[in-house]
Formats: sequence, structure tokens, C-alpha cells
Amino acid sequence: MVASFHNNSILNTNNVRILVAGTPQTTVGVAQTLFDAHYTIVGVLCPFPKPIGRQQHITASPVELWARTKQIPVFHCDHHQLNTEGQSLSPLQSLLQTAVGKIDLLVVADFGFLIPKWMLDMSRFGGLNIHPSRLPRWRGAGPVPFTLLFGDTDSAVSIIRMSEIFDLGAIVAQRDLPVFPRDTTGTLLARGFEVGQSLLIDILPKYLDGTIHPIPQPTNSPTPMTYKKDLAKEWGFIPWSTLQFAMGNTKTYESVPLFEKYALPTTAEQLDRMIRAFSPKPLAWTILPNEKRMIIHSANISGKTLSLNEVQVEGKEKLLFSHIEKEIKEST
Repeated sequence: MVASFHNNSILNTNNVRILVAGTPQTTVGVAQTLFDAHYTIVGVLCPFPKPIGRQQHITASPVELWARTKQIPVFHCDHHQLNTEGQSLSPLQSLLQTAVGKIDLLVVADFGFLIPKWMLDMSRFGGLNIHPSRLPRWRGAGPVPFTLLFGDTDSAVSIIRMSEIFDLGAIVAQRDLPVFPRDTTGTLLARGFEVGQSLLIDILPKYLDGTIHPIPQPTNSPTPMTYKKDLAKEWGFIPWSTLQFAMGNTKTYESVPLFEKYALPTTAEQLDRMIRAFSPKPLAWTILPNEKRMIIHSANISGKTLSLNEVQVEGKEKLLFSHIEKEIKEST
């Protein structure tokens, strides 16, 4: 049973002290929604700035940039600072206790790190995590790309009360999230967090007042890939012969490593799902007959035939595949 704000204090959101943890633009949307609803954001927890782009400029995360415009304190962290195993008190824990003190709620959105018990214990109402899938179906890293890769036609956004295990906390609320035929990870993720931030604002008063009773999840995941599913760049490889097969140009093909790993069929439809699941990053790719790498930004499918749309050959700018298709054929 969660504690509650009794009397009329729950009506005044300024009384609710929230620490937000996250990184990308999706976190910014959640933080801005809480800010607009007049909750008191006492700090933002995010990774350290890191080198970005070809010039490797040290760049702060979107949520850090947002927090600084609002004059909200920013606390940097990494895995080692969150993990206090063997320590009585980590430097980050000491800093948060001194600078922030007790908080009412921790809100996590697209953070990427496991929240330790000591941080959950800082919060009067624990932590709430916005998870962009219908838990318990896709637990762990990469729920949105796996939703697309496996051809799910509907999904949901789940808000869970956080535990010490990734995505195993009790479900506080869920809201349906339709999957559109041409969704990419980018479009579905953005829409999912828009739904999630709206759902969070809707349920927070009842959650804080103890009138929502979270529903425990089953210990075992209903799907075999659990807790460690992030789609790394190397898994985006599609053999050139397989693309040719899917485009109706050959009768034979090679196996796709990702499809072998998850026992998926080698079809044009499945390749289209994979390309959309890997967009906007890390992006699917192939090796052309001239041994140059070609990144696949987008594709289309008509019936059982795949067609490549925007591509980028190693060392060149992004362009339409139709502009180089003849050149590739002539080089084989």
C-alpha cells in the first residue's frame, strides 16, 4: 500500500517534489508535461555529456539542455556511480542527499540504466517508469524495435512502479498504442511517449493518494527475449543477395543473422519490418558487390516485393536507391 497526500495537499502539485531521470528528447516531453502541470522538479538525472558526430563535440543530452533553461539542477551519472555494491555511500548518493534530500517521486523515462535500490528508497512513493510497450510482452531494452520486428499490430504504454529488476515492477496503468503500417522505431517511440506523458499526468493524483493499486507482473516473461534485447548495429546486417531476392531479382538468398537468432522467416515483409525497426538508428545495412557498405534509411513494400527508398553508400551522401541501382547492377 503506497502512502498518500491526505487533506487538500494533493490538489497543490507544487507540494510534490519529483526527480526526473532520462536522456533524449522523449524525456524532455515528460519533464515539460510535469513542469506545465506545476509539479516541482527538484532535479534531472542524466548521463554525462559525450562526444557526438564526426567532429566529436562534447554534447549534453536533450534533457540536460532543457533543465538548464528552466534553472533545474542537473546531476550526471553513469553505471559505476549508480552501482554502490561494496560501498556504504556513493559520491552520487551523497550529492543527491545533500542537494535534493528526500523526494516524493522518481519519474524515469528513456533512461537506459537500472535504478538502484538506494535511489528508490530516497523517494516517498518510489519510482514510476514509462515503458513504451504492453508489459509484460517486451521487457528490457528495445521494446519498440521488437514490437515492429515481430509484426505486432497493436501495443500500449505501461507505467510501472519500479523494482530492482528491469521492467518487472507492478503495472500502475496502461493505455493502448496503435501500431501503424509504416511506423518506424522513431515514429512509434515518439508517439508512445506522448501517450505516456499524458497518461502519467492523468494517473498521478490517484497514485499519490493511494487509490490506485498496481497489478503485479508475472515473474516469467511471456516472450523468450527478456532484459537483454537491444538491437546493436551489427545485427542490422542484411546480405546483398537477400535484398536482391526480396526485390524480385534473384531466386536464391543468404540467411540474415538477426532472423536466425530469433527464428524469423526470410521474406520481403520481414525485411521491411527489420528496416523500420532499425530506423532511425542504428539503421539496417548491407555490403554491395563492390564491397562498400550501404546504409538503408527507408524502404517500401508492395505485395511480396521490397523496394529500397533512401540509402547511403559508404563515403557518399544519402540519396534515392533508384539513382544508383543501374550503376550497382553494371558493377556486378
